[in-house]
Amino acid sequence: MSEYNADMYLTKGAGWIQSVLIVEDQMIENQSLTGDFEVVAGASNSFNQSFLPLAEQLEEELDQPSTAKYYSIAEEIVEGVTAYLKVVMEDGEITKVSYDEIFASSPDEIESEALKSLFRQLKYHSIEYDEPSRIGFNIQMDALNEKVVETQDLLDIEGLPATGETGDYASSGFTTRNPSWDTYLDLAEKLLEEINADLDAE
Repeated sequence: MSEYNADMYLTKGAGWIQSVLIVEDQMIENQSLTGDFEVVAGASNSFNQSFLPLAEQLEEELDQPSTAKYYSIAEEIVEGVTAYLKVVMEDGEITKVSYDEIFASSPDEIESEALKSLFRQLKYHSIEYDEPSRIGFNIQMDALNEKVVETQDLLDIEGLPATGETGDYASSGFTTRNPSWDTYLDLAEKLLEEINADLDAE
């Protein structure tokens, strides 16, 4: 989900991710992770060398399904940018939190002129995205995951990078608060209601 797909789409007419989506649909329809799949022309080599070998390894694990529960929520926050929060839980404990913001599939769908070139990318993986809060978006979200797994509190972001006007990472110097934290908290509160309802029902 980086600029690689956008560049590939512009030069070859198809991005690697398009083959992924097409094959995912075929896997669901066939109820199998292995087999002969139709892929998008121009993306077959990298796809066959990455996605399919990993799928074959996962096929062996299907006889022992995970007991983990997956929760997610997505909302468009501004025109052309969607916030996406995922939480994985096992035995009543949070084992992973992932928050990202996804740019629309076409530049025409993105309102901000400064962000149009980032179409089809995620902030977390994008090399081209320049985080205004002055600390990498991926660094911020890795720190979020680490803290939530430790504290088991989705709503406690105190001390995380770019949550204040100065930050507390000495190597980063002055930072501004990332508005993504407020969006994250909004989605986390909504997702927490669903998680708590499930826990109460157990």
